[in-house]
Amino acid sequence: MSESVPLSSEVLSHVIEREVGGWQGKLRRNPIFHLLLAFFVGIVAGLGAVAFRRLIGWMHNLFFFGQWSFSFNALQHSAASAWGAGIILAPIIGGLMNGPGLSVCP
Repeated sequence: MSESVPLSSEVLSHVIEREVGGWQGKLRRNPIFHLLLAFFVGIVAGLGAVAFRRLIGWMHNLFFFGQWSFSFNALQHSAASAWGAGIILAPIIGGLMNGPGLSVCP
């Protein structure tokens, strides 16, 4: 087994502050690149949030009303479910579907 050699602060600062050359170094120092990157990350995050909300509406409508619809208004109270008291099975079914996956991918 090889022993680890402690690194001096000079070596660490050289590794941390090393100058990146080429196009990567130019992009790191370019504020326009960071602005465009932040813009596109914001767009992707916003679209992801909209898609996630649509999926919540789809699951709500599918399990509560048996309808294939993505529309959902969280500010409006939902009508009684067509499943009646059997609606309690929806989270049980979801847990049974996710349970085996959690044991495979911890």
